[in-house]
Formats: sequence, C-alpha cells, structure tokens
Amino acid sequence: MFNWNKSLVGLDVGSSCVRAVELTKAKNGYQITGFAYEPLGPDSVVDGAIMDSRSVANAIKRVLTGGSFKAKKTAKQ
Repeated sequence: MFNWNKSLVGLDVGSSCVRAVELTKAKNGYQITGFAYEPLGPDSVVDGAIMDSRSVANAIKRVLTGGSFKAKKTAKQ
C-alpha cells in the first residue's frame, strides 16, 4: 500500500481537531508507534475549508512537536 520502509506520520486536519498517527513497519504489517491530537477553535475549518490558517498551522506544529514522532516523512489526508 505504501512505498516506505521505516515509519511514516499520517496527518488529518478535521473540523474539530488536528490528529497525527505514526506507523512503523513491523514483521506482520504495520504498528502504531505514536499518536497526538490538538483541538481546533470553532470555525477554524468549515466544510473542509481552512478559515483560520494561523490557528490550524499552530495546531499542526503543536501536534508534530508534542507527539515526539521519529518519522521524517508525513502523509496528509
């Protein structure tokens, strides 16, 4: 499914929060090795459109730094 060998962080920007999950390749598939989320203020994202880009960017920064992820690559949903 993915073309990578070590670990990868998936990033999801939703209407209520930003979520990140780190997947690491294991013997029998993939293993979740990290997870972090940060709530967003009301109306930061509306119907899939980012209305407050500064707030969303700060939330992404907090998620990625606070999650202590080891991966160097990020996939965005």
